[in-house]
Amino acid sequence: MISITLLEKDRFVSLTELEKWNCGLTTIELGALNGLTNLTELSMQDNKINDILPGTFENMSILVLLDLYNNKMKHLDRDLFRWLRAFNVLTKLRRLSLQCNKISDIVPGTFGNLSSLLYLNSSYNRIEHLDSAVLRGMGSFNGLPKVSEQTMFSNKIIHTMPGTFGNMSSLQYLDLSYNRIKHLVRALFRVWRPFNGLTNLTYLSMQGNIICEILPGTFQNMRSGISSIR
Repeated sequence: MISITLLEKDRFVSLTELEKWNCGLTTIELGALNGLTNLTELSMQDNKINDILPGTFENMSILVLLDLYNNKMKHLDRDLFRWLRAFNVLTKLRRLSLQCNKISDIVPGTFGNLSSLLYLNSSYNRIEHLDSAVLRGMGSFNGLPKVSEQTMFSNKIIHTMPGTFGNMSSLQYLDLSYNRIKHLVRALFRVWRPFNGLTNLTYLSMQGNIICEILPGTFQNMRSGISSIR
């Protein structure tokens, strides 16, 4: 079996869709994707990628779908989805698939520039903690205001910090099932100001956890009403 370890530089410049499935890919050389300014979909699932350097997606300004399903990534660098100049970020990205990797930690600010993202899947990883800044960026960075579906089932999440989902006002579907969550704190689904809560959430799944306590007021900011809780 031939294993492809590097994507060669300056190839496939006119492509709009690129799929590298199950080809033993372990490394993406920095600059390998340069020139793919017309690419809208990039799928590298079922490979052995263990790390992606900041700047890998430089100039891919119209990318809509990024699929990194079933690789061996352990960490997401905070600068992975952005670059030093604001016009080079993935501002059009709508779907990001990170499930079935080995990610154990998400550094706050990682998703700060993905302002058009609608779908985020990080299920089947090894994530243990969610910091309140992870999903809403840090400082002047924008969060994920348009994400409507967030799936994180089958991780190792023990607890989530208050305000973790505070700025995700467009979120409709949230799946935290089959983790190790024991407690739900009152501020989990909001930040200190009530209008930043999950006002559009209709589906929440937390089955398969070990929740032993739900404090009064935990869901009080979900003004739209949830049609399904598991």
